[in-house]
Amino acid sequence: MSSKKLSPVILLLVFLVQLSGLFTPNSQAAPVFASTGFQNLWEYSDKKVAETPSPGRGFTWGPVSLGVFQETYAEGSGGERTVQYYDKSRMELTRDKQLVTNGLLTKELVSGKRQDGDNTFTQLLPGQLQVAGDNNLGGGNPNAPVYASFAGLVTFMPGQNSAPNRTGQVVDQSVNRAGKVARTDKPPVKLAYGFYEKTTAHNIPKVFFDYQNITGQVWDGKKYVEKKVFTDNPVVNVFGYPISEAYWTRATVQGQERDVLVQLFERRVLTYTPSNQDPYKVEMGNIGQHYLQWRYGSSHLIVLDPGHGGADPGTVHTGPDGKPDMLEKNINLAIGLKTAELLRAEGYQVVLTRTTDASPNTPAQDVNGDGKIDILDDLEARINIANKANGELFLSIHINSNGKPSSAGGTETWYCSDRPFGANNKLFAQLVQQETIASLKERTGYTPQDRQIRDDNALDSEGSHFVVLGPSSPRHKSATGMPGVIAEALFINNEAEATLLRDPKTINALAAGYRTAVKKYLMAQN
Repeated sequence: MSSKKLSPVILLLVFLVQLSGLFTPNSQAAPVFASTGFQNLWEYSDKKVAETPSPGRGFTWGPVSLGVFQETYAEGSGGERTVQYYDKSRMELTRDKQLVTNGLLTKELVSGKRQDGDNTFTQLLPGQLQVAGDNNLGGGNPNAPVYASFAGLVTFMPGQNSAPNRTGQVVDQSVNRAGKVARTDKPPVKLAYGFYEKTTAHNIPKVFFDYQNITGQVWDGKKYVEKKVFTDNPVVNVFGYPISEAYWTRATVQGQERDVLVQLFERRVLTYTPSNQDPYKVEMGNIGQHYLQWRYGSSHLIVLDPGHGGADPGTVHTGPDGKPDMLEKNINLAIGLKTAELLRAEGYQVVLTRTTDASPNTPAQDVNGDGKIDILDDLEARINIANKANGELFLSIHINSNGKPSSAGGTETWYCSDRPFGANNKLFAQLVQQETIASLKERTGYTPQDRQIRDDNALDSEGSHFVVLGPSSPRHKSATGMPGVIAEALFINNEAEATLLRDPKTINALAAGYRTAVKKYLMAQN
């Protein structure tokens, strides 16, 4: 539950869980795959990342599927082919459905030419989404270059925008949103070029070349082995050739403008952010998300907020030995990731306030400016993420508890009437409550007690509100700028409901209920 302040009971639980050594995240569930080939390729590099709390690398594809589609392709069976989208890319089945390829998404986004066959293209507008940083829809991340910014800088044919070999020299070029390139004597960090790719005549910074060739634990179908993370042929199977030089730029990342080095490859985008912690300075851009939005489009962006995380476990279930054996933060994250997968499969854009077992306020900062770092900064960071994304709806995902083993159970949904969009909050709460109960009954056979929707004006006589729902106050300077609710699905300290929460069917049922509630709310606004 997202409370207004940490109670002594929760503080004690945090201390005890940390002391016991049990404060570790559970693994993330793998996506549902459209083919065995897709599954094998995902598991090769991403199974380890999904199952390990601190794997030392990010996802190659992504934690969840963004959807499976039958897309037009002239040489495909019946003029179509099966594809599956992830945050970082798209997998494609070849015409004989025996091989998996990795889309040339960057080329399509920069040129605006959607590939509908080996030699068939449909001209669209080049991509206007950011190549790095926060979502730029609605005016966010205003200075970061977009895919269209690189139209005059990329190489699609021999001799086009080629560069001389600069191996060993400092990366000293920058680019702005207009696509204008400049040289600087004082780059943010002195990084050297480490490799020259003759095929497209572009230089690759050493940090990117080293990243492309990292080794680590990968899954061979039976066990983990030490091999190249991006396969024995990273160019063909993951990145493609570089199609631009590497450029420094300014991009808004988690609400703060930062220096970022960016380079475009045929299949991926790589970024280097000096302010990131090692070993996550080099990351893959979310080009799978960007391409999906470009190709199918959606004006609806939903913010999902899996409650708690990091040093805050939320509510806790204790086993027969009196030790914590199930943490709310892990359940919230599993539900959030699954809900995101279902919404994206419907064509909606989704931003999550967290996708790992970490506070959104990481690294920890005094977000609200009160001179200290505490739970209020975590909550304010969630609000800032939602507002920066220009979300249309905000759904904070939680599991309930009354602090001790109890027969209390059921589903309740909180909203705030004390907002300009209070009526919308109430409608969304009604739909979340209704669809959560219906989905649990349909998919698990369990009908929870209907604890009704609740206005957080009734929390106390002082007119306090839940931070992520209510208006700004002396305690927090920001407020969510869109309708939202806190969903409390079941009680973790009710043994029957705790058993349900251990079952993936329940996670799927809750996610399906939230998806339906979002859809019905948006339909009601049309």
